[in-house]
Amino acid sequence: INGGNSWSLVHLPLRFDTSSFTSGLVAASKNDVWIWGSLAYGDAVLATTHNGGQTWEQTTLGSADVVDIQIAGGTTWVEVACGDTAPPCAHLLSQPVRGGAWTDLGSLPSVVQGAAYRNGAVPGPQLIRSGPTAWIWNDNQQHPALVRTVDGARTWQTLTMPCTFGNTVVLGASSASHVMLECAQVGGGPPPQEVWSS
Repeated sequence: INGGNSWSLVHLPLRFDTSSFTSGLVAASKNDVWIWGSLAYGDAVLATTHNGGQTWEQTTLGSADVVDIQIAGGTTWVEVACGDTAPPCAHLLSQPVRGGAWTDLGSLPSVVQGAAYRNGAVPGPQLIRSGPTAWIWNDNQQHPALVRTVDGARTWQTLTMPCTFGNTVVLGASSASHVMLECAQVGGGPPPQEVWSS
């Protein structure tokens, strides 16, 4: 509440196992926070608080994985990837920023379906939002894909991925129309190391 000058311990009623999957946290305000990860026995869990951590609501997702959470336009989107279930099972959940019921926004397009692969500490495919526009990309080096929705996940369009085969991709957006994309070889491989702008 003061930019990091002092800290207070917040009670969290669960313990994450980070040996196989990275936990994550995103906040919309000092009260509205979402945290996710895997429990000790392997099931994925999403925990939310809308009172600054005084109480938490847990949503167990079974063998599925929370891949990414993004906040825009007054809503929080949770990207859930396949675990032990065969595709199509990757989908988006939505909740108002101030809390309330979860809404299933439907399955992701087939080109980004599948399990959350583990590339270092970063799972994929990844999600970026700007208002009602969102991009999901899968930088699976054998099957790279990039999709976009401009209507709140009702419809999706497949976009051209400018990177060459074998690159890892990072995407960033400053608005619904201004997007930059980085392509890089993993593990100190040869070029290209590129940044693309749209």
